[in-house]
Amino acid sequence: MEPWFPPNASKAHYEALVMARAMQEEECERREEAEAKAKAKAKSKGKDKDNELTSDDSDTSSQSDVIEDYHARAALLLRAEECVRRLHELQANEKVVPQLLLKGLANDRLLRAFQEAISDTMEEAKDIMPAAELLQEGWSKTIFTHATHMLYFNELKRDIHRDNIAVIPINEYGVLPDDDDE
Repeated sequence: MEPWFPPNASKAHYEALVMARAMQEEECERREEAEAKAKAKAKSKGKDKDNELTSDDSDTSSQSDVIEDYHARAALLLRAEECVRRLHELQANEKVVPQLLLKGLANDRLLRAFQEAISDTMEEAKDIMPAAELLQEGWSKTIFTHATHMLYFNELKRDIHRDNIAVIPINEYGVLPDDDDE
């Protein structure tokens, strides 16, 4: 049975980012342990001053490779935006699919695929909330609101570009410019 939606690229991107971040944190922990062992070994030999300079240099190079929190937040927000988009699409089709089934224009496989898409999307939303809470305390309460705003803004932006709507500039006082031609 073919899924209702294509694979979620934003989810895959977020999971890859989280996995890479976890691997980097493990690598940093291993480096710190190795440096601590080297310092302890050097301290016992009396060479502590020489090793301090080399360990400081390696810390700055490893810090530049670390994936920052804002990358994970941005990826999770894109994941939430895709989840909201899918939920909106499912809600729009919620009444149509049973009607097609009643009229004989669709079969049971379509209904099962639709129901599976609903459950998968709801599960996705449930997965996003704890991830948001881990990244920033209290964000699980507002992430879907932000994602919805992003979705509407992107749709508006697409509509403006598609229809070639001219955006009228507003002056610093919030007033539209006067038309002297009329």
